[in-house]
Amino acid sequence: MSTERKPRLTLSLDETSMEVLTRLEKFTDLSPAQTVQKLFPAHFEELCEYLTWFEQLPPGPSWQRSMGPNLLISYGPDDLISGIKKLDPTYVTEREKFAKTLTTPAN
Repeated sequence: MSTERKPRLTLSLDETSMEVLTRLEKFTDLSPAQTVQKLFPAHFEELCEYLTWFEQLPPGPSWQRSMGPNLLISYGPDDLISGIKKLDPTYVTEREKFAKTLTTPAN
């Protein structure tokens, strides 16, 4: 069994968020931290795609580079992928690339 410690992150939540998580605990027996741990993976693919988009942008200043951080800073109501598509309509997501390989006949 590994004795290596997992990285930890401390989150600061507003009162309303904490109240909702605490009230949910009464019904689910999941602590607020456990609920956050359950919800985060649902957004992980989206965060990875957001990172991929940033990393594939050409180096140097651009409108996409200057506006891109706002997609996460002002997250919602759109998801990050929708925001990327608004900033960069030609961007093809990893999911779209993979789906294309499934529908493209092999030679």
